Amino acid sequence: LLDRVIVQVYDADSYDTIMSVFPFSNVVYATYLHETKDESYWRQVAEECLERNISMVSISRSFISTKKHPEMKYASILKEYNLQICTYTIDKISDAERMINSGVDLLVTNILTEEDLGLINTEIKREDEGLGRNNYSKDI
Repeated sequence: LLDRVIVQVYDADSYDTIMSVFPFSNVVYATYLHETKDESYWRQVAEECLERNISMVSISRSFISTKKHPEMKYASILKEYNLQICTYTIDKISDAERMINSGVDLLVTNILTEEDLGLINTEIKREDEGLGRNNYSKDI
């Protein structure tokens, strides 16, 4: 049963503590407690993930670069390290579309369905851009 649990950690210490209890295979590094515009923080997160074999980072949508806010490059830094990006809480199709087109791999939502996400017009091609395993992207 515990292999089906997705554990959320907030830093290297919390990861080490949790893994001493049980070797969970599904771990997300959550950044919302410490999000900052300091680029060195994001590189530290990426390095901690690589050291601990964590493949996904949860990041607020306000830290993801979009056409409107290209300066918010923090998810791009994580992508440099081949990490997957999860963002939350996306309850509007227009927000989901922006996040998917920005390279987000996983959306946390309260109300959107797979059918809703199928309506999204994506600007990217996953395979060509190397943006991860986003099941909702479609080639255009």
